[in-house]
Amino acid sequence: MKSTCYSIFLICLLLCANAIAYPISEKAPASGSAPLSILSSQPDSLFFPTSGDYAGSLLFSLDSGDLTIIDMLTFSENSSQLGSFESNINGVTLLQDGTTLILGLNDGNIAQVDLSDTDTWDDDNLETSSTDDETDTSTDSRVTVLSDQMTTAGIDFITASDDQNLLFMANTDGYFFRYNLTNTNFDEVQLLDTSETSSEVLADGSTGTTSSVYTPQALLFAPTTSGDIAIVVASNGSVLIFDESSTSYSENDLSVDSSYETPSVDDVKLSTDSDYLFILDANNNAVWVFSLITDSFVDQQSSGTSLDPIEIDTNDNSSLTHMIPFTDSDNNDVLYVSGASGLSVINVDSPGTSSSSTKVIDIDTADGESDYDPITLSATPGPLTTSTGYIFSMNGNATTSVLTENPWITLSSITPSSVTEDSSSFTLTFQADISGTYTIRANSDITGTDGTELISSTTLATADTDETTSSIDINDFARSVFIEGSNDIFVFVTDSSGNTGYYAINLSVDRPPEAVTINSVNFGNAQAYVNFDTSPDADIASYKIFAEPATSQTSPSCPGSLTFDTSSTNVATIAASTCGGSTCDSGVTELTNGTIYCIAVSVVDEGGQESSLATSSSPVTPELTVGPAGFAGESSCQLNQGKHTTLQSFIFFFLSVIPILIVRFKKVMIPLTVIVFVSQMAFAENLIEKTPQNWTLDVKGGLFIPTDSSTKSFVGTCCNLNSEVEFGYLFNNQVNVTFSSGFGYADGNAVSVTSGSSSGDTFSLLTIPLRLSVIYRFDYKPQQLFVPYVRAGADAVVFREKTSGSSAITNIKYGGHAGVGVGILLDRFEELGHDLENNVGVNDVYLILEGRYALINNFGGSGLDLSGFYPFAGVLFEF
Repeated sequence: MKSTCYSIFLICLLLCANAIAYPISEKAPASGSAPLSILSSQPDSLFFPTSGDYAGSLLFSLDSGDLTIIDMLTFSENSSQLGSFESNINGVTLLQDGTTLILGLNDGNIAQVDLSDTDTWDDDNLETSSTDDETDTSTDSRVTVLSDQMTTAGIDFITASDDQNLLFMANTDGYFFRYNLTNTNFDEVQLLDTSETSSEVLADGSTGTTSSVYTPQALLFAPTTSGDIAIVVASNGSVLIFDESSTSYSENDLSVDSSYETPSVDDVKLSTDSDYLFILDANNNAVWVFSLITDSFVDQQSSGTSLDPIEIDTNDNSSLTHMIPFTDSDNNDVLYVSGASGLSVINVDSPGTSSSSTKVIDIDTADGESDYDPITLSATPGPLTTSTGYIFSMNGNATTSVLTENPWITLSSITPSSVTEDSSSFTLTFQADISGTYTIRANSDITGTDGTELISSTTLATADTDETTSSIDINDFARSVFIEGSNDIFVFVTDSSGNTGYYAINLSVDRPPEAVTINSVNFGNAQAYVNFDTSPDADIASYKIFAEPATSQTSPSCPGSLTFDTSSTNVATIAASTCGGSTCDSGVTELTNGTIYCIAVSVVDEGGQESSLATSSSPVTPELTVGPAGFAGESSCQLNQGKHTTLQSFIFFFLSVIPILIVRFKKVMIPLTVIVFVSQMAFAENLIEKTPQNWTLDVKGGLFIPTDSSTKSFVGTCCNLNSEVEFGYLFNNQVNVTFSSGFGYADGNAVSVTSGSSSGDTFSLLTIPLRLSVIYRFDYKPQQLFVPYVRAGADAVVFREKTSGSSAITNIKYGGHAGVGVGILLDRFEELGHDLENNVGVNDVYLILEGRYALINNFGGSGLDLSGFYPFAGVLFEF
């Protein structure tokens, strides 16, 4: 019954050729003969995204390892092309995000390009570095190196999964690769044909067997109903199927009887529903069909008991090269096949069933002959691709044929091709080969559902006749409708059957930028700071910031009557490249402190056009600004002056305070010593150090937590980083006299000297502490696990404060410190000590945890107060 129904369907096709919905004739431009001239040579293969932002709009043509990007909206080479690579491109695929293009390179590496960011297309970021042998090595940031993980490096085929960032690759040396772009896992599988084995004499003289290796000819990804799979088709026609997450594969051989020549694999395509695999075999002038539902080859002709393909009579078409499946508007599935005589069309509505007659469709039924004529083109067809309603053939003479049932549009001109804000109108002249209605849209997609309608549905009464649209004025639409630079202006023509054709042409738009929004202004020392929104236009060159004294200095109102173009206006120009993101922070300098200013901003594009002024209603008054040292009244001093006073103060403090601290600590030293001694008995070992312990070196990092409210208001409570290196001499393992130095750093916003208000200026505070300390360690046993300690000492801190627009302040502060800590012997956990002591003379290594309070304010004097808590952690070496 099915066979009878199928025969009736074929008869209907033959008798009602004019009613079919799939394309059967080549379209011709209005001027000149078909087809289009886009490329300079016939490509080897094509890649057309079927999903994502660039579906149907960008076509990727591969020819001898070179990639050409074609704009399928305007049917011309894309204005931007990829920069060259050091290796040939052998394959192209697109990730499921719709914008990440992946290229498989001949050297075994891959390249990633973001289609939405043309800055990543070129190799301007190629970095060259010199090696020790004075030869240059190049690193292309677009390239990910995989070749060093391959037994035989090289990528001949590449595809990507739909639901994960998985890449599948293969090469003709018989290797399959899977690479996870997220976690960089890499798998390699050698494709062994277990059905083809041979005997081999092994090294030990015994006899073993080896399998031959499959030679991949195609690689595809298929989201089937039973799971996602990667498919390798080998040169003998065998189909190897990998589960997406597996490195094992099933083998499905193409076994043919003696009536067929050995099959060749000249092209492989999935059916539009991904249920079947079509394998073009030029040796037998046929198409083999493999079912991914049953994992088996499907017999296509019921004339015998053996497996048969869909055969094309060599008298009808021969020298088959490429094919593409196509689903028409009536959901009929056909397969177009390129051959020497044109495009043969095969019915593949039921590829899983056989037929008593051929499935090849006779395109020309009027000749009365019993042959199966192909579609005749103006040149020999080659690689094929398809978009919604369209078939494209890249022909042997490097031209492109277009087949579609949709109206074919020829855009004669756009007048003018460039518009400005003043000369803002344009018209289109076009014609279509079918009458109907037309609409004009800006920056649409090929479906006509995106972008903005410029002219609504208008009657196109006559086919093949020039139609000039009414004038379109860009100023009649919201500014966002037309972007700065190149815009795609679409003509859509719809015939009486509802078929819609498209064609686009570029319109260049160059307008002055719009005024931006000023978000805030702030003062600085003889300068003003401005935060403003950046312009969304792509051709912005710079921003101008204006500052002019307010008309009234007693009751300022901004902008008032200011025009910001007088001799008293200060202007700063900043490059747009210095502004990142949606807002920009900048300012204008050389202002007068105490004078009230009004602020304005303008935008300048690459053509020199300038926006209107954006003004701030908030006046700003520059003032002298300071950081914590300046605010506290500090000023720079000559550190070599008054050296006797400085030295005497330091020595006096050290000699007077340290003994007092030690005496005070004795009140708790005896009970603490007993507790520590008892607690360490279980951990201590009766070991004798192999070398004397006289010196200590401690490297620590920590924080500065200020206690002075004024200092805290500038640098905050947390977290100001500090570091310290401490060197000391050890007496009897208990008393350690040390000297330390390091540095600390803090920064923040400066404030006005007069009002104390926070400004736009910033300050940085660098501190270099110099400390002389006495440390008492509760260390009584060799290899004692925990060594508590107390410490006290004298401090001198050199600081340098630098504030925007002001001279630096350098001075020194004195004080003292006290603290407690514990050393944890690392030798007890890791046998470090034995190796360090034997090799470099380091007896013990401790992890140091310490809390310290320092009073650093010149003994209660005025000025900058650096008093606060200093928690530290570090490593101490005894040697």
